[in-house]
Amino acid sequence: MPEREIYTRIIKRQNHLIWDKWEIHPCHREEANTILKAHHRHATKVTGYKSAIKLVDKNGKTLGVGISSRPVNRNIDDGFSLEITRVCLVDGAPKNACSALYGRLCRAAKALGYKRMYSYTLVHEIGTSLKASGFTFDGMVRGRYWPEMKRRDREKAPNKKRWLRSLI
Repeated sequence: MPEREIYTRIIKRQNHLIWDKWEIHPCHREEANTILKAHHRHATKVTGYKSAIKLVDKNGKTLGVGISSRPVNRNIDDGFSLEITRVCLVDGAPKNACSALYGRLCRAAKALGYKRMYSYTLVHEIGTSLKASGFTFDGMVRGRYWPEMKRRDREKAPNKKRWLRSLI
């Protein structure tokens, strides 16, 4: 029996998402930012990016987007690291769609020769999708503001958890 059939049967038995119901497609930054603006809980659009992907069902409906870019922290921007800056799902997306986006962004980065993938969550977020995608907790990061931030946003720069996945 082909490996894909075995995998699909296992997934059905565990009552999870079946891979044949959706696909991963490349996505332009403008399209990803439109989805982020409409559906993300707290983050705004991204300005720079390396790649973006979207999760699409068989009817062509976008279920979510994921964006990777150079690390914002210049201390970890060594040319072999990428950062997943945004992952956003629309209402009604399957349970493990977020993990699928994280996993696919990591596989794409590995194929391009990157060695590490970073991501950040707010302190109150558990990081279940990151753990399911092979990320490990890498430490707490103090919230910082950027000079171009509005004054009201500078005062509430939240602390974050940093997550790391080795791609070697």
